Amino acid sequence: MGLLDKLKTAGGQSIHLDGTRTLHLAGPQHYESDLRKLVKRNREDGARVPFPATLVPEKRNKHDANAVAVKWNGRTIGYLSKEDAAAYRPALDRLAATGATISVDGVVYAGHKSGRYWDVGVRMPQVKKMPTG
Repeated sequence: MGLLDKLKTAGGQSIHLDGTRTLHLAGPQHYESDLRKLVKRNREDGARVPFPATLVPEKRNKHDANAVAVKWNGRTIGYLSKEDAAAYRPALDRLAATGATISVDGVVYAGHKSGRYWDVGVRMPQVKKMPTG
């Protein structure tokens, strides 16, 4: 079953998007407390911690009309960049309109070589492989 077929039959189910590219999130430094919980205290430089992420389009975000929050255990830990959100939002809105929860694979890269450092990414399909209308 392809993604478009899943879109048509989602009806409140969870849809996992398998990704071929990593999108780096905007704003993870604002969610350091939750990221620390996710990585359970970074014990060494360069820790790489995979996690299940949920994508949530935010229709009422005052900073970006196309905002897509990335959540872990119901907590926001960052956002798709403005450029990535604008590209992916039409397809994500369509998936969300079915009542589906949209999940992707995420990864946190944590290190302390020059102070605090957080890089959070999610694996997404290419935009052209997402249903857009």
